[in-house]
Amino acid sequence: MAKLKPLDLGAFDAEDETPPAVAPSPARRRRAGEGPSRRVGTALEELATQSPRLVSDELSRIRREERVMMSFNNMPVTIRNRFEEEAARRGWGKKELFIEMMRAFGIDVPPYRELDGRRQY
Repeated sequence: MAKLKPLDLGAFDAEDETPPAVAPSPARRRRAGEGPSRRVGTALEELATQSPRLVSDELSRIRREERVMMSFNNMPVTIRNRFEEEAARRGWGKKELFIEMMRAFGIDVPPYRELDGRRQY
């Protein structure tokens, strides 16, 4: 059985307002941005900046964005049918045709095949 060390109660005087200095714990140093995890994070950031980007920052940001529904109410049936026919003629979905139309008008959006992370051509 291990022996307990005697407790020195005289080390801290109750009249003294400042307690003795205690080194912060490793967890507290990590939260403060110090310690080994900070150095590892910095090293990883340096490696990432040195390696070539396979996907642009903007494209990866757009891929991670929240998805929302987009619809146009009260469109004439003829226009909707022509839109669907054009998408089918090109072998695209409605989203692909819409994005390619935006690109044709000069709006700066990435091509649909790059936006859709599931489709790697």
